Amino acid sequence: MRGSSLSDRSVTKALESFIVCVWNGANRREMPTDVRAIWDAADLGRRVKNNIVLFVLDRRGAFVDWFQPFPGKNPSSLGFSSRRQAEYIRSQIERIKKRLPSPRQVKAKTELTLPELARGKRGVRVMLSLDSPRMSSYKAPVVEVVEIAATEQTALAYPKKPRAIDASSLGRWLRQIYPPAIMIRSGQVTSVSGQLQLTAAGSNGEHRYATLTGDVRMTMDDGHGTTFSGTLEAVVTYAPGVDAMRTFRGVYEGIYPKPDRHRRRPQEIGLRAVIESLPE
Repeated sequence: MRGSSLSDRSVTKALESFIVCVWNGANRREMPTDVRAIWDAADLGRRVKNNIVLFVLDRRGAFVDWFQPFPGKNPSSLGFSSRRQAEYIRSQIERIKKRLPSPRQVKAKTELTLPELARGKRGVRVMLSLDSPRMSSYKAPVVEVVEIAATEQTALAYPKKPRAIDASSLGRWLRQIYPPAIMIRSGQVTSVSGQLQLTAAGSNGEHRYATLTGDVRMTMDDGHGTTFSGTLEAVVTYAPGVDAMRTFRGVYEGIYPKPDRHRRRPQEIGLRAVIESLPE
């Protein structure tokens, strides 16, 4: 659901009584047995207009109905509007829900909160936004959390003198920075490279500071080995006399070259990510 219209609040409200499962694949031959059974029960034939299908099952797991996230072959049928796409999906869910028995009413949590780590754990929160005038799914903000590992603590230890660190040492954080609404088989970051400079930046009595700056290059597993680059700038704090990192706050800015079948040159999509340590 990363960046999808399924993450719209009106859609998630309509889905409160459902358990949502997702399968991504290239063709029918790759379907697990239970997924194929649902596909066969739907008997779609040539009615599928695009490569995204949503199935609704009853509480026993039996097929009830299906629909697609937009009425035409692509999001242009709804003007590339994330709001209109969310409204369409919600209307289809509500249409099918009328054929299902009413679920037991449970008071839902309505407050919107950012994801957190388990109590007592330390990590970072990565908040990603994209600048894309056409892709509505790219306009949805993405927030991920990652627990800090010992290797990252070691890499970011207080620099008594300036030193270079490999961007791959922060790869678990940086791998969260990629466009949303990309299928798992064609959209994960497989490698992170680049040199980052960690330099002491003074103190104020309560904290010691260091800056982390440099260029980062990432490669995708999309079959083309798509690469994209950006710049990371961050401030790291330390307690007096302690070399272990206390807090981390940084910004990554880069450009993602999305292939475009209708143009010779790829679309250049701006990425901006804020990385902050948890707990704050």
